[in-house]
Amino acid sequence: MKARPFVWAGCGETASARIEVYVTAGLGSLVAVVYACEPHARHAIASVEVAGYAPRRTGAVLRSPRACGYVYRFPTAGGAR
Repeated sequence: MKARPFVWAGCGETASARIEVYVTAGLGSLVAVVYACEPHARHAIASVEVAGYAPRRTGAVLRSPRACGYVYRFPTAGGAR
């Protein structure tokens, strides 16, 4: 299945979960990072999976506050997915 665009709106509260988004399972190319609050982390992961990407929640400490729903797409990921 080819990966599709995914939308993750979140609630805007302070995020406590960092979810890395990979092109394929097995830690392929990292294309984005999604931030979510604890109540919405499972929803964010499901949104990434439905779009055909492989999410991986990390135990990374968030050094700067991010809002639930913030998505950082790496510029080297290429294309608009």
